[in-house]
Amino acid sequence: MRFIELRIRDLRSIPAADLRLHPRLNVLTGPNGAGKTSVLEALHLLSYGRSFRRGPRSNLVRRSAPGLSVFAEIQRDRGGLDRLGIALSADGETELHVNGQPERRLGELLQRCAVCCHEPGSHELIAGPAELRRAYLDWSLFHVEPAFWATWRRFQRALQQRNALLRQGAASGELGPWDRELIDHGVRIGRWRAEFFHGPLATALARRLADLLPELGSVELTLDWGWSGPETEAGYAEALATRLPKDRERRFTSAGPHRADWRIRFERAPVREQLSRGQEKLVALGCTLSQVEVLRAQTGEWPIVCLDDLPSELDLSHSRYALDLLLESEAQTIVTGTHFEPELLGAMHEGAVFHVEHGDIRPA
Repeated sequence: MRFIELRIRDLRSIPAADLRLHPRLNVLTGPNGAGKTSVLEALHLLSYGRSFRRGPRSNLVRRSAPGLSVFAEIQRDRGGLDRLGIALSADGETELHVNGQPERRLGELLQRCAVCCHEPGSHELIAGPAELRRAYLDWSLFHVEPAFWATWRRFQRALQQRNALLRQGAASGELGPWDRELIDHGVRIGRWRAEFFHGPLATALARRLADLLPELGSVELTLDWGWSGPETEAGYAEALATRLPKDRERRFTSAGPHRADWRIRFERAPVREQLSRGQEKLVALGCTLSQVEVLRAQTGEWPIVCLDDLPSELDLSHSRYALDLLLESEAQTIVTGTHFEPELLGAMHEGAVFHVEHGDIRPA
């Protein structure tokens, strides 16, 4: 898939922008604070319903504006055109449109747009909390496994109900129906994650990390399903029963896929804390590039790739590696930076360059 047209209104420092994006490579240059990253946030909104930056979504709205809007036309690799829109008011109200029609379900919008993004905070995927690593896996499965979204939502509903009953001090009999829901949907989620993580993703990651960090040796991937014991319905049921006294005391459910995590260990750096910040960024880059590769293989569609502040985030050789790899593919790529070395842009055989300054975006 690829963006053909992008319209942005009142997002951060951008009052209005209308872009026709090149199907392969798009380079956004300009000084710090000009609005380059805001363009990537607009694309991210259509794929995740939020920005990759922290903070409330209302912070995305340009100061004094009543709200923001993003509209895009997306051409699918297998044919077909989607017209997607999202509008966010300053007080947090959201409006969605899919192919000219209002849409209430966020999932209907998000499933039509896949954006893989590497940005200055991406190292948190490796060094940050487990929820970021779960989100990385689950977003991939959302696009790969048709039944994942409905199953994940049913698990979340059961989890909320069980936690509410724990806070009320409910008897075990009242928890029983929700335990069965958690076990049914939770084990299914765990299996999907394990099949994806240890299957196509592991193969792609081993190849990319060997290229990016050969000095660290071989790679080992581990996935924690979120409970101790057998990774089965019986094992999860036993974990819920064993932890029930603690759950009553803490008033929340402490076992399940909502507590899952995964790790990447290297032969010469078996502990995450042994990685430098630069190495964490390269591992995160490897995760992004692997995700792109696997989504293409699993769905038949190339996701759109965003690389924010590439020259500052990566050294020249690794920047060139990422760009060369993406240019050899058919993935549409959007790259931002304050400046680009001639050797890096030498990889650009075809594409478009835009200059961004004070929220104004023009072809360069």
